[in-house]
Amino acid sequence: ICAGDHGIVWTASENGYLEKIFPDGRILSVNLNQNEHSKNNTYQSIAYSNGKVYAAELGGGLSVFDSESLKLLKKYDIGDNYCSKILLTTQNETLVGTSDGLFRLDSASDTFKRISNIPHGFVYTMYEDRNGNIWISLWGKGIYILSPYGDDVNVLEASGCEGVGFTKISDLCEDTDGQILAASSGDGLLIFHPDK
Repeated sequence: ICAGDHGIVWTASENGYLEKIFPDGRILSVNLNQNEHSKNNTYQSIAYSNGKVYAAELGGGLSVFDSESLKLLKKYDIGDNYCSKILLTTQNETLVGTSDGLFRLDSASDTFKRISNIPHGFVYTMYEDRNGNIWISLWGKGIYILSPYGDDVNVLEASGCEGVGFTKISDLCEDTDGQILAASSGDGLLIFHPDK
C-alpha cells in the first residue's frame, strides 16, 4: 500500500491486482495477470512517485506503470527477479530488495546493480529514517544500515537481544523521538536508539 497524489491510495496484491483507491471511495481495480505483459504477477511491494507506480514482483522483477492509464512503461529484470521490497528514497534513488540482496537503479545504464556491501539474502523490509539512513532487514541475518552518502554499511549488533527475533524483522518504522521500531517474528517489538 502507498499514497499517491491528491489523496489517492495504491494497493497491489499477491493475486495480480493493482488498485487505485480515490478519496471518494471509488476503486479502480485492474487484474494485471490478464494483460499481455504479465501472466503470473505476485506483487510484494508497491511505491508511487511522479505519476508512476512501481510494483515489485515475486518472480517477475520490477514493473513501472503510468498512474493514469495503468499502462506498463518499463519492466526491469533484477538479480533473480524475486523482488520483495521497493524503496524510493529522499535522495531520489530506487532500491529493490530481492531474495538475493539489495539492488540500486543505476540511472546512467538504466539497470539495477547489486549493492555488494549488503550480504546475499532475502531482503524482507527496508525503511529510510529521518537522516536518510536505509535500514534493511535480511531474513535470518539481522539488520544492516546503509549510509545515504555512499555504500557504507553498519551491521546492527544484537547486544541485549535474546532469541531469534532479532534476525527475523518483518517491519521497521521510526517514532517521533527518532527511535527505530522493529517488529520481530517471535520476540515482539524491538527498539533501537540510533544516536546512542
